[in-house]
Amino acid sequence: MDVAGTVDKGHVAAHLFRGGAAAPVLAALRPYQNADGGWTFNWPVWTPVVEPEWRGSVTVEMLKRLRAYGRLAD
Repeated sequence: MDVAGTVDKGHVAAHLFRGGAAAPVLAALRPYQNADGGWTFNWPVWTPVVEPEWRGSVTVEMLKRLRAYGRLAD
């Protein structure tokens, strides 16, 4: 999903996830969602101060992808 965060026709890699090909990838996001509704990141936290900021950023990106692929209501 990092390659094609949207299915817009103008996106160079959007064709890779058309026709339902994105479904298993999108379904795989669900188990990584935390109890508070957000997602975390997969790199080391160099200081706990920045963790909430990065979690927020990653969560917004995940929600944007879910919306782009029709998995989230407007």
